[in-house]
Amino acid sequence: NTYKLQVIYDMFNLTNFLNRDWGRQYFANFDQVQILQFAGFASNSTTPQYRFTPLSSGRGYSVSDGVNTFNSSRWSSQLTFRVTF
Repeated sequence: NTYKLQVIYDMFNLTNFLNRDWGRQYFANFDQVQILQFAGFASNSTTPQYRFTPLSSGRGYSVSDGVNTFNSSRWSSQLTFRVTF
């Protein structure tokens, strides 16, 4: 019989591991952010016009820092040992 041992190391959000300000994931709460606003119609036309308001720091969104490892701004790692025979 042949036995194999595998050692696997996975790192999630490596950029946040390198620098705590990198690799952040931002999310907007429902109905809290309005980046497009209807401004009216173009003159003598039925073409709608919209006003774009870019997000500014701290306005309507926050950093994902929850406990869900795969949807977080925190780095995490995983060490796996696998034996096959």
